[in-house]
This record gives sequence, C-alpha cells and structure tokens, in this order.
Amino acid sequence: MKFWSKRNYSMAALLWIMPLLGSIGLFILLIITDQLFGKNLIGLLVISGLTVILIYLWRNTYYRIKDGQLMYRSGVFSGSVPINQIESIQRSDYPTTGNRPAKGSKGLLIRYQGGRSIFVSPADEVGFMQELQENNSRLRILPKSPQGG
Repeated sequence: MKFWSKRNYSMAALLWIMPLLGSIGLFILLIITDQLFGKNLIGLLVISGLTVILIYLWRNTYYRIKDGQLMYRSGVFSGSVPINQIESIQRSDYPTTGNRPAKGSKGLLIRYQGGRSIFVSPADEVGFMQELQENNSRLRILPKSPQGG
C-alpha cells in the first residue's frame, strides 16, 4: 500500500516558492535591462532548473509497504527497512538528526534494528501504523514523549 507524505506548507515556501520567485524576478530584471541573452540566461536557466528539482522533491515523497518492506522515496533518495526489524513507532516532532524522508514537521519516529531510526510523515498515520502492525505483530506503538520525540 502507498502512503503519501503530509506536507508542511511553511517548508514549501522555503523549498520552492522562494527560488520560483527569484527566477521570475531575475527574468523580469533581464528583460527590463535588455540583457536576457548570454551569461545572464545561463544563470536564469540554473535557477529555473533548481526550482524544478525542488518541486519534484516536494511532490515525490511517499512510503510503500510491500513484500515485508517499508520502502520510502523522497525525490531521488530512496531506501527500505525490513518490517520484521521495526521495534517501535512513536509520534514525534521533526527530529534534528537521522534519516528523514518526510515533508511534514510532525510524524512518526520508527526505531528498528537495534537503535537505528527513520522519521516519516504519512498523511494517514493511523492507516500506516495499522498496516505495519499487520506485518509485524511484535511492533510497539509508544506514546508521544513530553519532549516531542
């Protein structure tokens, strides 16, 4: 089953609205100053390309539970965790360290394989946790800690 990542829209502003506005502003400036061609055009293309990449990263983050694996993809980055190695899931705020294929600032901290962890932010947290529990009956759901993670 596929679960899309929830999105934090203030993060969206930082990730792609600012470069997009920068591209538009640079394009307008180059037209006004009649310097659209040459080295300035290369800069505009670089900024525009970066914007497209950031939008792709933003839109293409999801998790898939299939064949005993929790697979994740965030843009060009992907990986998997064997579900039978997952020890616990805990609601959490965005951690500052570790593997974070997530676009939301609140989500689930999954601990697996003796101390490793991954932070995910599925839009359907309940369905996501139920699907994992169906594949690993030893998995523990922990309450959110007072510190948030």
